[in-house]
Amino acid sequence: MTSLTTQAIPNYFNVFENVVYKDGKPTIEPLLDEGAVQLRRVTLKAGTELKCHKTERQVIVVWLRGKACFTADGQEYIMQPGTALHMPAGTPHGAKAETDCVFTVIKIAAATEE
Repeated sequence: MTSLTTQAIPNYFNVFENVVYKDGKPTIEPLLDEGAVQLRRVTLKAGTELKCHKTERQVIVVWLRGKACFTADGQEYIMQPGTALHMPAGTPHGAKAETDCVFTVIKIAAATEE
């Protein structure tokens, strides 16, 4: 996948193209960076953990493939294809993959951050 910057044209992505699963660590690939909005593809091999972290942007996670236990602000969610989760900025979150997983992360800046 190619990392894109601000463009005045539509951007098309096949999030299942060239998927890479790494042993023991997540693969995080930038798909789009439009300043206020960032799009990332994340892959987790079965058994891999995405360590708990937080970001200064609000986050929307959209699950595309696989199954994982996702923790946000201490609450556990079972993520599988078709599920999504919105988190306010500063929410601690992480995941542990039960099967090989693919999901997208959309980060949205606060209006004052633009």
